[in-house]
Amino acid sequence: MGFSIYFVILGSASILITGLFSIPVYTSLYKNELINKDRMICYCILSFVFCADVVVAVRCYRQVKGRGDN
Repeated sequence: MGFSIYFVILGSASILITGLFSIPVYTSLYKNELINKDRMICYCILSFVFCADVVVAVRCYRQVKGRGDN
């Protein structure tokens, strides 16, 4: 039981820290007009959801990289 509680706390902390670190990234992309405000809000919220944060990061990377190539 102790291991389960430990890993729940560790997993929750991991998701929280990852989400907190991604907010400045998406805010910066918005300020540089690489993403719009709706996407910034959506990306910031989804960065706190387990597994969705990876999907959002890849989607955002592909979107921004595609804009840079134009």
